Amino acid sequence: MDLAVEYISPNSGTNISAEEEITIEITNLYYNSASNFEVSYSIDNGENFVTETIENEILPDSSLIYTFTQTSDLSEVTTYQIIVNVNIDEDLNAENNNVNVEVINLGELTFTELNETYCVNDEIIELIGSLEGGTFYDNGVVITEFNPANLTIGVHTISYDYIDITTGILMTTSQEVEILDIPLVSFYGFQGTEPITVLLQVYYGNYASECTWVLLDASGDTIIANDPDSLGVNYTMYHNSEISLIPGNYTFVSHDSLGDGWNGGYFDILSNDVSLIGGQFFPTGTGNVTDFNTSDAAVVLAIDASPITLIGVPEGGTFTGNGMEGNVFTASRILQLNG
Repeated sequence: MDLAVEYISPNSGTNISAEEEITIEITNLYYNSASNFEVSYSIDNGENFVTETIENEILPDSSLIYTFTQTSDLSEVTTYQIIVNVNIDEDLNAENNNVNVEVINLGELTFTELNETYCVNDEIIELIGSLEGGTFYDNGVVITEFNPANLTIGVHTISYDYIDITTGILMTTSQEVEILDIPLVSFYGFQGTEPITVLLQVYYGNYASECTWVLLDASGDTIIANDPDSLGVNYTMYHNSEISLIPGNYTFVSHDSLGDGWNGGYFDILSNDVSLIGGQFFPTGTGNVTDFNTSDAAVVLAIDASPITLIGVPEGGTFTGNGMEGNVFTASRILQLNG
C-alpha cells in the first residue's frame, strides 16, 4: 500500500476560531483499493494527537478529502505547528505519510467602530486599526480620517487593508456608512390665538417707593406697568387684578432705583390659582449703592393654553427647554436674570 497525505486547511490568517475543522487530502498511490485506516493530527508540534478512522474506500490513483470530526482550538493569537499523518499497514513509502505545516493566527482585524449614519456636519473621527500600519479607504480612495464634511451624500464603504509582513497575507475589513444631508426641521403646536386671562399680583415690601415694573410682550411693547404718578406703599398689594394675554412670550421687568432689590416685595402671575412662574418671585439686587445703578430682574414668561403637545417635522427628534416634558409644553417661568 502507499497512501500520501496533504494538508488543506485552516491556513494562516485572521479570525481563526476556537472550533476550527482540520481538513486533509489522502491519495492512494497503490494499485489496490484502501479503506479502514487511521489519520491523525496535532496542533502542538506532536505532543498530543487526535486520531480518527476512515472507513471509506479509496480507489487506486484516487483521492479523498477528509475533515476531522473533532475540531481544534486555534483562537490564540500565536503560531501553531500542525502535523497531520496517515497510517495504514504495510505502507511502502513512509515519507509521504506525514506533513508539517505552520499556521499563524494573526488575530481579528478591526478599526474604529462607526455609526450606520452621519450628517455632513458631524465631527471628524480618527480612524485606528487594531493592527497598525494598514491603509484606510473610502470607496477605494485613500483617506487618513473619517470626515463627513468631505464625503458625498449617500452610502460609503470605509475599509482597512493590512499586509502581514511575516506571511505576506493581505487582510481587509470594512464598514458601510451613509452620509445624510442636513435635514430641514420644524415643529408646530403653538397655534392658539384666543386670549388667556391671568392674575397679575405685585406686592411691595419695604422701600416701596424705589420699586417700578413693566410687563412687555415679545416685541418689547408695554402691556401694563406701574403708575409713574403713584408711588407704592410699604407692605401692600399694589396690583391684584386680571389681565388678558394672547398666547406668546412675555417679559416682566422689575426695577429698584437703589439696587438692593424689592426688600420683601414680590410679583406673581397665576392662571386658575396656579402660578405660571413657579411661585412668588422676589427680585434681588446687587446691593451696590455707591453708583446708584439700577438692579433689574427680568422674567420671561411663556403664556399659552397648557399643556400643549408639540409635533416635530420630521418625527423622531427631541424637544428641549424649560417647560418641556417629552413633546408636551407647560407654561412656566423659563428665564430669570438678576442684575
